[in-house]
Amino acid sequence: MIPKEAKVNKKSGSEYKMKSDSNLKIGLIGCGSLGLQHAKNIEQMKTAELVSVSSHRLSSAESLSREISSAPKAYDDHRKMMANNELDAVLVVTPNHTHSEIVNDAAEVGIHIFCEKPMALTLEDCDAMIKATDKAGVYLMIGYLRRFENKYRAMKQWVDEGKIGDVLMGHISLLYSRPQGNPNSWVNARDLYGGLYSFYSHELDQLTSMAGDIGAVQCMMKYGDLQSNEVEESISMNFEFKSGAIGSLNCCRVYPGGSSELGISGTKGTIKISDGILSYTPIDGEQQVLKHEYNNAYLAELEYFFDCIRHSTPPVPNGIDGRRTIAIAMAAHESARTGSKIKIYY
Repeated sequence: MIPKEAKVNKKSGSEYKMKSDSNLKIGLIGCGSLGLQHAKNIEQMKTAELVSVSSHRLSSAESLSREISSAPKAYDDHRKMMANNELDAVLVVTPNHTHSEIVNDAAEVGIHIFCEKPMALTLEDCDAMIKATDKAGVYLMIGYLRRFENKYRAMKQWVDEGKIGDVLMGHISLLYSRPQGNPNSWVNARDLYGGLYSFYSHELDQLTSMAGDIGAVQCMMKYGDLQSNEVEESISMNFEFKSGAIGSLNCCRVYPGGSSELGISGTKGTIKISDGILSYTPIDGEQQVLKHEYNNAYLAELEYFFDCIRHSTPPVPNGIDGRRTIAIAMAAHESARTGSKIKIYY
């Protein structure tokens, strides 16, 4: 629970519009490498200021603060940080299993929230987060970074505008080799990290944002190829989309010399990103490489989120989008455990 002396900071949309020339005050919760990257991006903005940072290790918060020109105040508890600062928004960049508690605490004092993916590791936690933010009237955005990369934006625009026709199939392949790393790290613990819930939640979000909701899944998983690891290293999954389209996801973390591809096939042709190259192949023509400019998607997603706050526009992806990927991941695990096709109920 938040301390009783915490400053409740609920602002109406009109109040934000009246402050359109003022900087938003931002707090950062989580001071690892990704937290630092977000902090550096905020430092580039003219409309937001990082005023406080929090980590369960005060030394980590102090170290990050020293690297930022605004010298945000460092805390060892996010509750203390939110109680002592009148914040407009917080970024939650902490281990996956901590997201729900922190988001609920921020909602309780009326602060808008950007939460890194995955939203949580259970549907119960997702539902609690959605309920808390809805009740408080604050925004919850989930950090599905790839929605803000120009090549994915271009691909989705083609799909949304019907240039590939009706979607028939969507597929993702992500094959790579991951270093063993620290065997005691939380990313190797199923209850703390989640495996499919986190590693491939970007991929699940991409498929559903372009091809629609998945209605059923059948999945196989493989464990034990990396030492001291409790999460799945290899996944092969088949989908039935509610639209009638079908799809697949094949991912492996022990695949030296691997590759990556996201493709959506329709009645008029196929658009895909293969090893970073965006292309379109019409059903009766040759492949066309589609050019796009590289952009800093981490910066783009935060600029978008802050703009939503300032203009009282609900952000996307939101809690419903975050919950969707968890529902799919849970169904995939159930399918792998039972060997059955599992229907997904949102």
